[in-house]
Amino acid sequence: MFAAWIDDGGPAVTGHREKHLPAPAEGKGSEKGMTRTKRLTISLAVVLCVWISATGSEAFGATVINLTGSLDVGTSFDFTADGLTVTATGEDENGNARYVVRSLWGLGVYRGGLESPLIDGVGPDETLWLAFDQLVSLEKACFTFVDYRGDEARLVDQDGNTIIDVMLSPGVLGTRQIDFSSIIADPNALVGTVFGFRPTDCDDDFKLKRLEVTIVPLPEAALSGLGLLAGLGVVYRLRRQA
Repeated sequence: MFAAWIDDGGPAVTGHREKHLPAPAEGKGSEKGMTRTKRLTISLAVVLCVWISATGSEAFGATVINLTGSLDVGTSFDFTADGLTVTATGEDENGNARYVVRSLWGLGVYRGGLESPLIDGVGPDETLWLAFDQLVSLEKACFTFVDYRGDEARLVDQDGNTIIDVMLSPGVLGTRQIDFSSIIADPNALVGTVFGFRPTDCDDDFKLKRLEVTIVPLPEAALSGLGLLAGLGVVYRLRRQA
């Protein structure tokens, strides 16, 4: 039973609620070959990253996105700040869709039953996917429910390739903020429309509470390409779960 042990102190969610949830679609595992959508997305990303590298990645200012809210469970959640929208979805390492749990402590990934509502590596590793509707540079992330012994989080790109593994030492009430922009030498590695957060092994579990990103400014010639890239980023994530 999905019950009151979920962490934000809100009203208990009973098994009756879970029965009304749509069953997550089972994926087909890793994709075979590179789809046309994926090839186009990568090509556009390469062009945009070359431009960013040549002109600098100054943005219009930092945007803070709080990934919090009243206790709820769903297949996806949208969050909007400063005109920027991010869609959160869950998936396991075999490509199977998972529920996303939203609470005052942030977002977790949930298989069902009594499974932990954290992003964890118990069983198949879970990934929290974040798809932005604009090209962004990921700056900071705030994690909660960090174990007193510490945890490790892996930041991946839209293809699941590791960008960086970071150690999460516990802070106040198990909260830890990571400044990715200060620990990654290549700023282009943090530019994209889709990012994922997952554990590195079965001992890691945490939630993601807040992001700080900058919207990447583009020359007029690239604006049409940006709209296509952002749309393909969302479509790509949804197709992986179809």
